[in-house]
Amino acid sequence: MNTQLMICNDGSILAELKAKPIFLQQICEARKDDSSTKMYNDLKQLYWWSGMKQDISEFILKCLIYQQVKAKHQDDS
Repeated sequence: MNTQLMICNDGSILAELKAKPIFLQQICEARKDDSSTKMYNDLKQLYWWSGMKQDISEFILKCLIYQQVKAKHQDDS
């Protein structure tokens, strides 16, 4: 999280808060594992929505980075 405070000429304070989307960061970290079930199990500890498992499976199939990591791991074995 990034916070910035500015004092304006009229004496007022302007605050700006920037937050990284933790949910997307967790998906990117979890996709390093070769199993969409592991990602689902990791994420369901903090999040849940209707159709979550299907959404995660579809995300993994469409994720270029995941596919590249998966291909690299298959080449290494």
